[in-house]
Amino acid sequence: MKKTALVLSIMLLTNTIGNVVYANTPSYTIDKTTTNGLHSATRQSQVKDIVITEPTPGLFEKDKTIYLKADRLLFEDGATVEITKGNIRVKKIDIDRDILKITIEKASSQASEIKISNIKFYLDGNLADGTYNLDLITEESETYPNNVFGGFYEQSTKKGNDATSSVTLIKDFVTISTTPREKQETPILYRDVISIPVSEQNTEPEKGYLYNGTIMIPLRVVIENLSDSVSVQWNEETKTVVIRSGQRIGSIQIGNNIMNLNGVATPMKTAPEIKNSRVFISVEDMAYLLGINENNIQWNPETLIVTLN
Repeated sequence: MKKTALVLSIMLLTNTIGNVVYANTPSYTIDKTTTNGLHSATRQSQVKDIVITEPTPGLFEKDKTIYLKADRLLFEDGATVEITKGNIRVKKIDIDRDILKITIEKASSQASEIKISNIKFYLDGNLADGTYNLDLITEESETYPNNVFGGFYEQSTKKGNDATSSVTLIKDFVTISTTPREKQETPILYRDVISIPVSEQNTEPEKGYLYNGTIMIPLRVVIENLSDSVSVQWNEETKTVVIRSGQRIGSIQIGNNIMNLNGVATPMKTAPEIKNSRVFISVEDMAYLLGINENNIQWNPETLIVTLN
């Protein structure tokens, strides 16, 4: 193959999103079927499969990693990879907040296709209505080591070419909207801040505790201190708690790691449990139930205090 600058084409079934020039870079394609329409303030929101097509053998080298970055969206665990064509082998798929990483175990000798399925997102309640892109990271750095495209990136920068550190892979990958009812909802007014002391073992009913690295906090104590507008109901027979916060109605059951929020079954980080006659729930699940941004959770490991604001 001639050593000339080739175009890295990002192709969809519908149209071409964009082109980035690299040295000696064969093209590849990313296929999608439709834009994914989702609602904010949800977890485990599934989107369509992504198929990465390798037009020439060996494009993705052994022990190199493909980095996909979601624009302000957080990947949930559980994404899977399937080789639908060719003989490339994938070592693993990892999730790190807004980054999905696919590490190659063996380069292909036949042009291959990699299908990524079960892609799900945690969508923060503060996400604005609009469209969000899926990007491909092209830079080689400490943050993105062993990047599949790192060599091309370095070649271009060393030669003084203008090589971007990322490229839009799928424009308008996700469209976020809120339901009309949610838009008309009267907002719940939370008090500015609540700080909860945490111990390594549960000893006091109004303190949190650590369970396998997860911060568990007393549900009713926290809710009563955060807002007068949130109600909590306990069903002794079913060991179920129902929380009503405006138009958000959630239910959790002791020992069950699935919550129900507005009719949607959602996995929890940890099953709620009873200690000292009180219901305890992980701080992340509490924030999700109440529609609080996870960025508003602060943990101080020195003082053992968790703060919600």
